[in-house]
Amino acid sequence: MSENASATIAVLLRKKRHVDAAAEYLENAGQLVVRLSNEADDPSRQGIRVATMHRAKGLEFDVVFLAGIKDGEVPPTSLIDEAVDPAAKREAMDRERCLLHVAATRARRRLYVSWNGAKSFLIP
Repeated sequence: MSENASATIAVLLRKKRHVDAAAEYLENAGQLVVRLSNEADDPSRQGIRVATMHRAKGLEFDVVFLAGIKDGEVPPTSLIDEAVDPAAKREAMDRERCLLHVAATRARRRLYVSWNGAKSFLIP
């Protein structure tokens, strides 16, 4: 990887706990990792960016990996189950579709989407 090329790669996940697990996995594989949280990203820092889909809003990367886009996680089953009526369920689903769209459009050149088990029904 060329110098600082890793700063143009991001792994985006739905939940914070998955961010931590993915970052740990990459670090154990010998990769430099920058976990994005509330503070501004410093693009001069080397490392693959790992963040929630929410945190990536407004950022761009050459390559984005959307990981864990599986049934029951995107959207979370609890989000659907807790909807009090059909209108609330539609609103929650629309928010999830928008979140997935925003995350996918963070990629300037390449987008990879992965899941295990059944993929999310939001993926065509």
